[in-house]
Amino acid sequence: MNRRRLLGAAATAAACRRIEGNHGAAADLAARVWTELPLLHRSGLVRSRATDLQLALNGRAADHLAQALAT
Repeated sequence: MNRRRLLGAAATAAACRRIEGNHGAAADLAARVWTELPLLHRSGLVRSRATDLQLALNGRAADHLAQALAT
């Protein structure tokens, strides 16, 4: 599996963690995926999905992902 597919799978896994109620793990995973993405891939649908996840999180988890998305 190539790097882009692995990162896409990790982003989906982060969304699943949120659905399961584990907001901290969702934020950690999404932030790690975001920082590993090349700048060229941090826009469009990828940005939209990450922002949607951040808005669905609460407390420190939301803040943690918001900080990562600001980079």
